[in-house]
Amino acid sequence: MPKDPSATISHLAELNCIMTKYLKRPPEDPFIVFNDWYNSAKDQEGLHAHVMHLASVNYLGQPSLRTMMLHSVMNKAFLFFTNLQSRKSLEILDNPHVAICFYWPETKRQVRIEGVASKAPDQLADKAFKNRPTDHQINIIASDQSRILLDPAEFEQNIAKTAQKYGDDSIERPEKWGGFAITPSRIEFWQDQPFWMHERLVYTDHQGEWSHSKLYP
Repeated sequence: MPKDPSATISHLAELNCIMTKYLKRPPEDPFIVFNDWYNSAKDQEGLHAHVMHLASVNYLGQPSLRTMMLHSVMNKAFLFFTNLQSRKSLEILDNPHVAICFYWPETKRQVRIEGVASKAPDQLADKAFKNRPTDHQINIIASDQSRILLDPAEFEQNIAKTAQKYGDDSIERPEKWGGFAITPSRIEFWQDQPFWMHERLVYTDHQGEWSHSKLYP
């Protein structure tokens, strides 16, 4: 921040001019903000807009983090699909409290979400699996995700055997693959601003009713 008071006032005036509309007048529903930011990210960043970081916790309280793809936002929940025998899935099934984070560098925005994950309906998982490329479907079946792989050739052999087994037939979703829907209890929106005066807007759920607050950067 400049030491000259007049320069400081000038910078604050500039900041007020570019302050996002949501910080000035936050809507009651945080999904209005998320959908707007998400759509902007898709326009600016393409597939990167779907990238999210998912944190889960095991029975010892040890967190783990990985990068995933958001499938969609449906019924006020964040939906993703994965191997149900993977480390993340086993941790979620044991402790459903999770956190996800989106960062979109082109729009200089971040969204942090905390909530509870529940198993997605089989019908959604069936549809999501059917829409995946055949090669991806085969790899899903052939992979023992998160298990120790002693020789990469073993995985390649599993892929070849799986491809030969199904041939040109349609492939049904294996039971080990499914989805989770994260129902949020807290959503924080962060917008980069000049002079380290970033905007932060947080929503908290209270039994189905959302409240919002502005936070210091």
